[in-house]
Amino acid sequence: LPPGGEWYDAKIFTPTLGVMFFKPKELVDSLFLQTDKKLVDALDDRPVVAFIVEGSSARSAGVELGHVLLKVNGIDVKNPKEASRLIKEGPRPLPLLFYVPDTQVVVAEGEHMVKYNTKETGAPNSAKDWKPKYVVIGGIIAQPWMMNMYRSKVSWTVFLVTFDRCWWI
Repeated sequence: LPPGGEWYDAKIFTPTLGVMFFKPKELVDSLFLQTDKKLVDALDDRPVVAFIVEGSSARSAGVELGHVLLKVNGIDVKNPKEASRLIKEGPRPLPLLFYVPDTQVVVAEGEHMVKYNTKETGAPNSAKDWKPKYVVIGGIIAQPWMMNMYRSKVSWTVFLVTFDRCWWI
């Protein structure tokens, strides 16, 4: 593992963790956009938390975006697929060991008021012209310059669940 960073233990009691893991190299255009290439390379293919379901056991245990799963029930984890298997098969409560790399994670999503369906570039004249949307810039499924809008974070989550590249755990 790269020098620096911190380790912490977490326990989950539910059948699922409520996260999606990706390999570090798959996140260089999103979460690890500002991360040094040497750090990304040093993480090998270890599973990195790329999405967390609100209210999940992972969120309750303090797991955040960009955290790296090292061990499940004392067993070293080398990639997202192995992490998925070990978490699904493991006993409950299930002990996990995470590593927090010493880097700035880029999060380019959130609730915003937007104006669309017009060529005007100025702000709307009234509040009724604004629409609340969950906006994702780039992210784990798009190019860094792409913007996607969803009705809510729940809509974004539903989309990710149906996206066939996901490793939901």
